Amino acid sequence: MKFFHEKAMPLLVLLGVMAVMVQESKGLPCGSTFFSALVQLIPCRAAVAPFSPVPPTEACCTSIKALGQPCLCTIVNGPPISGVDRNIALELPEKCTANFEPCNSLTPSLIQSFFTLQNRCERTIWPGILSGAGRPQLVNGGLELKQNEKININAPKGWSGRFWARSECSFDRSGKGRCITGDCGGVVQCAGAGGAPPASLAEFTLDSPLDFYDVSLVDGFNIPISIVPSGGSGNCTEVRCLSDLNLLCPSHLQIISNGRIVACKSACMAFNKPEYCCTGDYNDPKKCKPTRYSEVFKAACPTAYSYAYDDATSTFTCDGANYLITFC
Repeated sequence: MKFFHEKAMPLLVLLGVMAVMVQESKGLPCGSTFFSALVQLIPCRAAVAPFSPVPPTEACCTSIKALGQPCLCTIVNGPPISGVDRNIALELPEKCTANFEPCNSLTPSLIQSFFTLQNRCERTIWPGILSGAGRPQLVNGGLELKQNEKININAPKGWSGRFWARSECSFDRSGKGRCITGDCGGVVQCAGAGGAPPASLAEFTLDSPLDFYDVSLVDGFNIPISIVPSGGSGNCTEVRCLSDLNLLCPSHLQIISNGRIVACKSACMAFNKPEYCCTGDYNDPKKCKPTRYSEVFKAACPTAYSYAYDDATSTFTCDGANYLITFC
């Protein structure tokens, strides 16, 4: 390793030597290694050249989002590379609206888990992220994710929070606008604001002492969502809510936009009655039971929370895993 710190590695030579590795490395996490991370950033060569006026291409931005903050930081903190301006490389996440945390914000010893957000919907979505009280915001709470894109995000030990998808959004260049479902105050980066229900949620509490996670439809449904753990120990159950509940939504619960059902309210949101919200005299699991509305949600997504006291079949644990959150 001493050699790398004494002499810059010519980028073209390195890429030539490693070209045969591209197919094996493409689309895979870097595994915290300098070389495999660099291979994934081949599409960004022109955009990181010294004094380069060339903006990152769509292919470059796709690579940045797929690579994630930890692997980008591996490159920034790795050996010097001839023909690469690291300060420009550090600007790529902002230029690509990836909104990563700074490379010095989380040291490896403080990283608990990696979340991968993947958009399998047939349209662009805007994932929102709300951290629990006292926990750091991840990627400032929101980002754009195009069809088939995915992004890696790291989270510190003890992190808790929720993820959801916003849909039917329109934003101007300053990041202000509006989403028809899951809106968080009319901005791309939610920055501590929650999503307006109805919205399908993926919820996590890490390192407590196990990781607890669930898919919740207590706030209603807008887009199918799944959680798939990897690399952990314990039960580590996959939680998949793949049914499009909008197609099954009772008429009293429907949110309609431009003639289409775009979301399905919870009975609590629709009627605001204690027996649906598990409040007041019904704030007791012995009294607050499933309703004909929550049973529609439960039938479509058996492992998701369908109402507030649906814990027995809806909360899952894993130890030391990474998590793939898939939309649609």
